[in-house]
Amino acid sequence: MDGVSPHPDGTRTPDGYPAETGIWVFVLGEMCIFSLLFFSFCHDFAASREPFLQGQGTLDRALGVGYTLLLLIGSLCVVVALHVARSGASRTVPRLYLAAAGTGILFAALKLMEYSAKVPQGFTPVSTPFFTYYYLLTGLHMAHVLVGVGVLLYLYRRSRRAHYGASDIKVFENGGVVWHMVDSLWLIIFPLLYLIH
Repeated sequence: MDGVSPHPDGTRTPDGYPAETGIWVFVLGEMCIFSLLFFSFCHDFAASREPFLQGQGTLDRALGVGYTLLLLIGSLCVVVALHVARSGASRTVPRLYLAAAGTGILFAALKLMEYSAKVPQGFTPVSTPFFTYYYLLTGLHMAHVLVGVGVLLYLYRRSRRAHYGASDIKVFENGGVVWHMVDSLWLIIFPLLYLIH
């Protein structure tokens, strides 16, 4: 412990659940939008399997696994940061949030490199229905990653203070929920685009 006031019950905010209601409403709305895209992809995939499988065959599965590991590591850092903050230790928390933001930045950089390799090969958003979905799903997701990185950098800045109160823990919870949404979306996008047959 280094002089930080622990959270009142050590685990949750005073209202009994992590994060604010507005954050959960936002997450639910985003999940609904992506769910419609997922169902549309599955419908079109089932109706025209061969062109979708050909498009899928051009993707690097190892790179897809790498993206997944990056986001999982980022989420682990966020979980540990919140746990440590609730326990009252502040010195490690900013480093964890910065590390999580780093995984998001690396994810986005690798995805842009993948895009830059695909377009010269003729795989553009209008080349095939598969690549229309590929760019739509991964592009929307990357926009969420970048927003998530911004949130994590804000949490990094806020977590550098010496003492955390209940309002700080609530902010950390809010940011954590946003980042876990980003992670969860990729855990659906990855198998849909890279693995499903």
